[in-house]
Amino acid sequence: MQQTDYSTALAQHDSDIADIRRSAHALHDSVGQRYGGIHPYGHHLDMVADGVRHYGAEVCADAADVVPIMFGAYYHDSIEDARQTYNDVLATARRWMDDRQARMAAEIVYALTNDKGRTRAERAGEHYYAGIRATPYAPMVKLADRLANVTFSCRTDDEANVRMRRVYASEMPHFLAAIDAGGGDMRMALPAAMMAALQDIAATAAKPMYDRDATTPFAMALPKFIITLDGHLRLGMVNQHKELLRYGDKCIGGGYYAFHRSTNSLVLDRASYDFGPPRWHLLETLLVPRAYRGMRIIYAYDDPQKPCLPVSDVLFLEYY
Repeated sequence: MQQTDYSTALAQHDSDIADIRRSAHALHDSVGQRYGGIHPYGHHLDMVADGVRHYGAEVCADAADVVPIMFGAYYHDSIEDARQTYNDVLATARRWMDDRQARMAAEIVYALTNDKGRTRAERAGEHYYAGIRATPYAPMVKLADRLANVTFSCRTDDEANVRMRRVYASEMPHFLAAIDAGGGDMRMALPAAMMAALQDIAATAAKPMYDRDATTPFAMALPKFIITLDGHLRLGMVNQHKELLRYGDKCIGGGYYAFHRSTNSLVLDRASYDFGPPRWHLLETLLVPRAYRGMRIIYAYDDPQKPCLPVSDVLFLEYY
């Protein structure tokens, strides 16, 4: 599918995808699951979904598959970690999809659910990988899952991340071969750009933090934003939030963004790993790029029980 068509399909279903995201976050919150010991598990789900959103056009065969793919990304750990059954996932998917789409979404989740086993090798053995290779879009979602985990493991040199970097590096050749279905069905394919991003990160993952230079790739280029102490909202497709800084800027938080064209809204959410969540209380005026004049701006908190902040209502907006 052309990137423009894929992006259009994502925009057309942005409300449903946002609901799916909130539902998946709430599910993992309900079982007390954390990521990396400190983050809500939604942090990981968002990284996986961002990879699918960013690279998925290369393998998506039909616009009708976009919502099932995004559901698969957000719910990929729901059976394994959140006490869901296949039928639970199928019933949830039917809230946003017809029966064909819901089954496609549930099959992705089922394929990514580890087998029972005493060791990592037993839980992700040949039977597990055969299921991924046999399921449309499961190879891509699994690749996005691994990309998210490897990226996260590169962010700090604590003992757990150092250990997992070594595990991922040792598994890399077998892992890529195990999820490669081959054949001519594009739904089973692995996006070349996503594979390249994973291999770039894995190539430097064994290096300690002090031995990495400024060109070392730690993350995917994704739609990110920051706010500065003087009130500037800066947005762009970048690897790290700090790339949005200009000379003299003092960042007071950031996160990610998406356009909800159905409501003419710029939706900001989550938090910057380096700068934390946006500290809106420090601002009275927000300086917004003039390209977004007329759009409603909201910030969605990670806590699904906390109402969104209507930024464009509570702050005075100026445009630059």
